[in-house]
Amino acid sequence: MTAWPVAWASASKLVVQPMIACAIGWTLGMRGGGLLAVTVMAGLPTAQNAFIAAQRAGTGESIAQGTVLVTTLASLPMTVLIAGVFHALGAA
Repeated sequence: MTAWPVAWASASKLVVQPMIACAIGWTLGMRGGGLLAVTVMAGLPTAQNAFIAAQRAGTGESIAQGTVLVTTLASLPMTVLIAGVFHALGAA
């Protein structure tokens, strides 16, 4: 498993993607539970089909495998963190 690409892909999926989704949702007028749902859904783990696609293509298998593992393990704490931030801000 190559550590830096996995770390980069995982951070992008668990941090950057929810931030972008939240910003777009806010811009489109979403608030409260709807915005929370969009943000949490953006931070869900990388799907197993990413690994299957990499395996079939014969490239990036270790990165996909590592990213699926890391995002699966880290998505629950990130979901709790996102919900906590929304709660603290009174947004949900």
